[in-house]
Amino acid sequence: MAKEKGVILAEAMTIYHMPLYKKLKEFIASGMLGAVRMIQLNFGSY
Repeated sequence: MAKEKGVILAEAMTIYHMPLYKKLKEFIASGMLGAVRMIQLNFGSY
């Protein structure tokens, strides 16, 4: 139903749809970081 309505269905994992992750994906795809072997981060928000 979500696909039919053109919306994202997510439960407790909404951080994957934040602009920060889209930008990180662009950086990785561009190759400017070199070969990415591991990503480790902490994320927090108010």
